[in-house]
Amino acid sequence: MQDQLIFGVGRLLCAVPLAAVVETVRPLPVEPVAGGGAGLLGVAVIRGAAVPVVDTAALVGDPGAEPSRFVTVDTPGGTVALATGPVVGVRSIHRSAAQPSPVAGSLVEAVGVLDGRPLLFLSPETALLHVEAVPRAAA
Repeated sequence: MQDQLIFGVGRLLCAVPLAAVVETVRPLPVEPVAGGGAGLLGVAVIRGAAVPVVDTAALVGDPGAEPSRFVTVDTPGGTVALATGPVVGVRSIHRSAAQPSPVAGSLVEAVGVLDGRPLLFLSPETALLHVEAVPRAAA
């Protein structure tokens, strides 16, 4: 069993390991970055540092969901902010009941159920690797 931070992303529930979470903050101004891919909203200044902000909704298939929180996580490449919906809380969850992701190499490591809703277990370590995988919307 592992403690997970649970948050909404549009109609979905998502989880990241609590050990990877730095903090949650209200959304801050984001400056777009040219060529960053549709999954990268841009860069925000969080606690005096420039932090990439990932459009979690676009990466998990619910584009257009308006973020209400940033969940900052430690990754091997540095801190990343996941733009998310509301934080539900911290839960100890048995990942053994979850099914592996149907998409190899996906941001979503596994899929489970929490309170009768689908729960996507995210891999914060790979969040920035997937920003190019989301096609840009036509202008």
